[in-house]
Amino acid sequence: EQFDAAREQYAQAVAMESRLAAGWFGLGHVNYNLGEYAESGEAFLQSFRTDLRPGPETLYFAAAGYMLAEEYAKAAPLLDELCRGLWGPPRHDWFAQLASCAINLGERELAAPLLDEYLAADPGSHEAWFLSYQFHVGFKEYREAAVALTMVSYLRDLDERERRTLGDLYSIVGVPALAGDQYRATMADGAHADDYERLVSALVAAHDLDGALAALEQGLATEPTPRLWSLLGDVHYLRKDYQGAVDAFTQVAELDPDSGRPWLMIGYSHIELGNRSLAIKYLVNAAKFEDQAELAERLLVRARKMDRA
Repeated sequence: EQFDAAREQYAQAVAMESRLAAGWFGLGHVNYNLGEYAESGEAFLQSFRTDLRPGPETLYFAAAGYMLAEEYAKAAPLLDELCRGLWGPPRHDWFAQLASCAINLGERELAAPLLDEYLAADPGSHEAWFLSYQFHVGFKEYREAAVALTMVSYLRDLDERERRTLGDLYSIVGVPALAGDQYRATMADGAHADDYERLVSALVAAHDLDGALAALEQGLATEPTPRLWSLLGDVHYLRKDYQGAVDAFTQVAELDPDSGRPWLMIGYSHIELGNRSLAIKYLVNAAKFEDQAELAERLLVRARKMDRA
C-alpha cells in the first residue's frame, strides 16, 4: 500500500509505453486510493481505450472516478455507452449512476429514454421501479415518482421510511386519502408526534374529520405536544365544536406561551360561541403578537359589534 511510490512507477511505465493498458489500470487504482478521483477516471479511461480486449468494468471505474470528482459531464457519455449495451449487458448500477449524472447536471434527457427502456425491458423489477422513483424525485416530478414508488410497493414490502415518503408524495400530488393509508401503515409498531401530525393533516385534507379526531386522541395519549393540541383545536373548529376548540387551544397556550395563534383561535371560537367579553379578552392578547396582530385587530372590530347586532 505504498500508493505514492506505486503511482510514480505506473506513471513512468505509461510514459515509456502509452498503450500499456495494465499500467493505466494500475495508475487508476492507486489514484483512486489516494483520493485523486478525476485522475483515477482519466487513467481508467486510458486503460479501457488501449486494452485490446476492453472490459466494461474498466469503463465503469472511469465513470465512477469522474462521478466522485463531481465531473458529471465526463461521466455521462461513458455511462451512456454502458447503458446502451455497447460493451455487454447493462447492469442496474450503471443506470443508477447515469440517472445521478442527469440529476446533478439538470439534464433530464441524458437519462430518461434509457431509463424508460430499462423499465420496459423488465417491468417486474422492483429495482427498476425504485430507480424510476428516484429519478422523478430528482426532477421534482412528484406524480410520476408516486406512481413508481407505488409500483415498488406492489413488488416488495416498503420499509417505514419508504412508506412515509410515499405518503408525502400522495399529499403533494393531492391524494390525501392514500397518503393517510401510508402514514397509518408506518405507525403499526409505534408512532411519534410527527407521525400523527402527518396522518391528521392528510385526513383533514381528505375531509375525514372523524378519522382525524380519532387519530389525535390516540396521538395525544402517546405524546401530548403543542402541535397535536393545536391540530385538535383546528379539527374541533372545522367540526364547529367551538367549545372543544377553546379547550384544545387553551392547552396549546399553556404549553407554548410564546405563540400568539392559540390566543387568536380562542378568541375566534368565542366569537362563534357568542361570548363577546371573552372574545375581546383573548383577541387583545393575540394582538400583542406580531404575526397575529393584524387579524386580531380585525376580529376585535367584529367582536365589539356583537352586542349591537
